[in-house]
Amino acid sequence: MRHIFYLSIVVGIAVVIWLSIPASPAPALFQQVTDEHLQAILPLDGTATPPGITRTEWKATAEWTIETRMNWKEYKMWSANQLRDGYQTIAEDDHQITFRKTDPNEIHELRLLLDTENREIQVRFSVSPW
Repeated sequence: MRHIFYLSIVVGIAVVIWLSIPASPAPALFQQVTDEHLQAILPLDGTATPPGITRTEWKATAEWTIETRMNWKEYKMWSANQLRDGYQTIAEDDHQITFRKTDPNEIHELRLLLDTENREIQVRFSVSPW
């Protein structure tokens, strides 16, 4: 009888933990956050394609392309400066840079990739629970 009692307590705790895990952000909120990030990393001389958004139960992702007269080196430095409050550079090489920001509930990740053929910058922004 004790085993059933303890098992019910463990199952109850597991259910509470499972229900407290946040799912991906609400669509309207994610669209707003995406638009804010697009504006933050779009230079005055730049243009951007409309973000394409995909969602799973645990992650929301937006992708778009930026064109600018800045060269890649200038754009990387400029975008890092734009994101300096809250974001950290977690990976960088000659053709890409990835930034990450964490808060108590979410992880925001922003990846910029130079498309060397088209001279465009591919952007991938995602939000997932912490």
